[in-house]
Amino acid sequence: MGLDEFSMSPISILPARELIRSLIYSDISSCRRYTNNYYFRGNTEFYRKSIFKNYKPEYIQGGIWNVDREYHKRIEAMEFVLRYDDSRNYNGLKHADIVIIGVSRTSKTPLCMYLATKGIKAINIPLVPEVPVPEELYNIHGKKIIGLTINPFELIEIRKNRIGKLNGLNSNFQYANDSRILEELDYAEKIMKKTRCLTIDVTKRAIEETALIIMKSIGSNQ
Repeated sequence: MGLDEFSMSPISILPARELIRSLIYSDISSCRRYTNNYYFRGNTEFYRKSIFKNYKPEYIQGGIWNVDREYHKRIEAMEFVLRYDDSRNYNGLKHADIVIIGVSRTSKTPLCMYLATKGIKAINIPLVPEVPVPEELYNIHGKKIIGLTINPFELIEIRKNRIGKLNGLNSNFQYANDSRILEELDYAEKIMKKTRCLTIDVTKRAIEETALIIMKSIGSNQ
């Protein structure tokens, strides 16, 4: 096949930013993480790269629309996270793919943001003894709820470091108080048992690893 014939074939394009980044580092295999059907059009350099890495592009007309759908799905999920983050509005519960619950400083928001990049709509609910959880939570199937737990000593250190970055507060602030943290964790455990949700210990665990566990639990192959 000549270069002209290659460029005129009915093909679709991998999102440019990801494709170019992968090709710069000569890693065709990393492109496949974004889509199984990626194609090159009108660029002989991309063609040379595909030959060099011995990976032939496929020719499926209209494949670009699949890429667009995945892109818009991720954008929609990101907007969803921002709209309903940290109990700003519980109306999103019925539309969420995943509901994440846990005490403060268990990486609920970053985890939701990461899941959004996979096209998963996630909403998080902070568990605080003085603030009742919405009744709607108990109407959601337990498989859609994820409870985040953490080692108390690790949480104490995280909160103390957090307080140290805030002006006007000291390490004796109740937020990082030992008994307060144990009270919160005990309350969170009761809520998680009541919802019969999957619990994940996030102590020393990377957000990506936690997200992978969640994605497997809901059958997502993103």
